[in-house]
Amino acid sequence: TAFAVVLLVGSMAGAGEVSSPVKLADLDLPLTVQESAGVERKGDICSTGVPLPLGMIQEPDGIALFDDKGAAVPAQFRVLERWPNLGDNKSVKWLLVTFLTDASKDGKSVYHLKAGKNPAPARPVKIEEKGDAYEMGGQVFKKDFSGPFRLVLTDPDGKEITSAEVPVTWSVWESGPIRSCLRAESPTAPDKFGFIAWVYAYAD
Repeated sequence: TAFAVVLLVGSMAGAGEVSSPVKLADLDLPLTVQESAGVERKGDICSTGVPLPLGMIQEPDGIALFDDKGAAVPAQFRVLERWPNLGDNKSVKWLLVTFLTDASKDGKSVYHLKAGKNPAPARPVKIEEKGDAYEMGGQVFKKDFSGPFRLVLTDPDGKEITSAEVPVTWSVWESGPIRSCLRAESPTAPDKFGFIAWVYAYAD
């Protein structure tokens, strides 16, 4: 399981200005990964939101990402926002695209979002709930934060409070195959602690 942060820039001019119906087959959105830290990237993580025209897709099925040679690369998609259409079916307005990328230390890589199907990563990451714990990225996260690390909170008086002493609500924010995320939240009350924790794992 890998952990990484990479900057990505993408644009789609006039995405919200639709004068006629736009089909998924018409989609060809370039996404440019610009390496600015002087680091050679190999199978690193990129994530960005992209706008889509009104009525193009209802769900991110049949959409894929391709490299500059036309080969599909491992990617996952999540709906961030929908167009406020009348009726029950609201098409996707903003789509979160997460994928693995290569980039030279002084260059850039260009990908294209189009209709198609993405392959799975070599070692996908996912979340499985197992009783009092979640298994993610080869680690077992106890719901009381007793493992694989122990979360300790310290109040202004220096008193330590473990997360096991406060109620925690867990939820699966994303579940692979490129990125998985667990969200843990405790209630916040006057003179007491409250926290939100995000635990990410990535494919490699």
